[in-house]
Parts: sequence; C-alpha cells; structure tokens
Amino acid sequence: IPPGGTRKVETVVRAKNRGGKDLVVYVQALDTAITTHQLPIRYFESSAMAAAFPASTARLRELTPESLHVVEAWPGRAPVGIMCFEYTRTTVGAYGEIGVCWPVVDAKRRPPPILPLVFDRRWPGLGWWVHRLPVTTEIANHAGRTLWGYPKFVASIEFDWRDDTRICTLAEGGQDILRLSVDTRMP
Repeated sequence: IPPGGTRKVETVVRAKNRGGKDLVVYVQALDTAITTHQLPIRYFESSAMAAAFPASTARLRELTPESLHVVEAWPGRAPVGIMCFEYTRTTVGAYGEIGVCWPVVDAKRRPPPILPLVFDRRWPGLGWWVHRLPVTTEIANHAGRTLWGYPKFVASIEFDWRDDTRICTLAEGGQDILRLSVDTRMP
C-alpha cells in the first residue's frame, strides 16, 4: 500500500449454526499504510456534548446540495447542531470529533417549518447534512473520508473541565475555530 493509501479488504468466513445451516459472515478490514483495523470500528468508552443554534436558512441552503431541503425551526431560521465527541477507547485508538450539521429532507417539495422534526416518522427522507466533521487522528480522517465520504479534516480538539462546565475547543493551525461550553449541572 503506498504511503497515505487505503484499501478495503473483505474476507468471507463460512461456518455452520447450531442447526447445521450454513452461515456466511463477511469481515471487512481497513488496510492503510498506517495499520490494519477490522471493521466495524468498535467504541467502548466515550463522552459527548451537543448544542443547537438558530441560523439563517438562506445561508444554510447555500451550503446544502440542491436535492435536499433545509428543515426550518421557524420561517427563515433553521437549527445548526454542534456535537462534540471524545472517544477515549475504540478499536482505532482514542480520538476526538466535532460534527457541524443541520436537518434536511430529501423530498420533492420544501417541508413546512418544524413538522419534520416533531413528526419524524412521517418524513422518511429526514436526515442531517454533515457540513464539517473535524477529527484528531489521521486514521479517523482517512477512514471517514474514504469509506463513508464524510467532510473530515485533522485538527486540534481539546476537552476540558472548568468547575461544572465541560468545554470543547476546536483549533487548526493555532487558530481557535470553535469553543462549546456546556454546564453539566442538572436544573
């Protein structure tokens, strides 16, 4: 494998179940110049924090593929979610990740405000458009980009505690990009 290269390796394992019937199990592995990891990646210990903020629907439409409709919370404003994940124990090692996303519908017509978010089962095309997904390790970046097509990039993500406040800071090239603080005390 060339430096920075990746290949997906699939192995077919044949076995029999208790009733004697044949089973076929597919095992995938992510083989990179860095190392080989069996898929799926397993997560054993992690923490997360999230917040949503109103944003201009017009601006979000500029950043969203034309085939998708941004779901508004109210006319002219849509929620932007910021999710911070600290994966402390996984099969690919510890890493941090921050998702910046907003709700969208894959439908012929633009949906009415808020209804798809409240009645999500009635909107089968409801999902979240992932705009950015920075991570802290090259293996998480490479796997996310090549296997799943996510808009990942490697950046500095730090998690910290200040009294009862959990803080997540995203930086790249020494410049802070985002800081999310969440009070963890229960009301």
